[in-house]
Amino acid sequence: MARALSLVVDPSSEVGAAAQIRRHIALLIADGCLGPGDRLPAVRAVAKHSGVSINTVRAAYGRLEADGLVVTRQGVGTTVLAVDLAGLAAAGPGSLGAGTIGVIVAGLDPFYLPILQGVVEAAERDGAVTLIATAENRPDRAALAIRQMTARGVGGCIVVSADIGVVPPKVLPIVYVDRPGRVGYGLDLDAEGAGRLLGEHLVGHGHRLVGLVTAPVAWPNMSGLAAGLRRGLGAEGSGLTVAEVPGFFVEHGRRGLGDLLAGPNPPTAVVAAGAMLALGVLKEAAIRGLRVPRDLAVAGYADADPVRFASPPLTMIGFAEREAGIQAATMLRRLMSGERVSPRRRLLAPELRVRSSCGCG
Repeated sequence: MARALSLVVDPSSEVGAAAQIRRHIALLIADGCLGPGDRLPAVRAVAKHSGVSINTVRAAYGRLEADGLVVTRQGVGTTVLAVDLAGLAAAGPGSLGAGTIGVIVAGLDPFYLPILQGVVEAAERDGAVTLIATAENRPDRAALAIRQMTARGVGGCIVVSADIGVVPPKVLPIVYVDRPGRVGYGLDLDAEGAGRLLGEHLVGHGHRLVGLVTAPVAWPNMSGLAAGLRRGLGAEGSGLTVAEVPGFFVEHGRRGLGDLLAGPNPPTAVVAAGAMLALGVLKEAAIRGLRVPRDLAVAGYADADPVRFASPPLTMIGFAEREAGIQAATMLRRLMSGERVSPRRRLLAPELRVRSSCGCG
């Protein structure tokens, strides 16, 4: 069945009627309102509804087909194809331009805030506007965000920890932050080095049974932390127990600590792979009557302001986050200007920020 279109053509616009129809439908596809297999209304129906000629609608549909967004078959009508980013870039309004950069961030984690601050500061310095979208730690939401930004014509995009799928390099300049293994330009966090620093720190405090609460280790930006932690623990690395949780929220940290304490060798120290996870570990420890750091040492990865004001303040790994945002925005602006950027990838060194949750201070 054909999908209805809420389509209004502005006869006073400098943009022709066929181009308006083409752009409107492209945005509906970008926003997920029209999906693969959906059928567009008949040409006559659109012409009557929008007050234009049949030939105008046919021209719009023909351009959409040339863009690779739809296909027309006799007896079937015009149906939407799988999303093609190049087609969206060609058919979308394209009105934002080089003065606008997009940022897609994996989720609303406080660790990302100084990174975003650095991006916005650098963009403003260059006279650019920043649009920010969150993927809610879901690949489908990340893919939706990149479609929406591509169709609306952002000049380039910074992707922070999110999985946006495959984007042809000619469609949109992209800089990845914390997406190890991605082909292209970006800044990677040295998660393995971070884990090593944490492991060495805990061993120095005499801990031999260490637990890790982490989002799935299979995630590209999580695997290095566990490997580095084992290396930092050295001969005691076999004493590492891993509790995988589905996300980065406080309740996930609570669940992770509960799983570790229920095991045969409860840890005396726990590393959390995120600030909110660390706060969840701290909360669950308090509920169970465990005193930090006397009964349980707690440390974490990806520092953020909330953990500095916890009781006790939490030892964390950080990465000069604001500077990382500035570097990402500067790299993107250079790519948008057509410059050659080298090196393509930069590795950000970890910083161990020692506070009192492991018995220091």
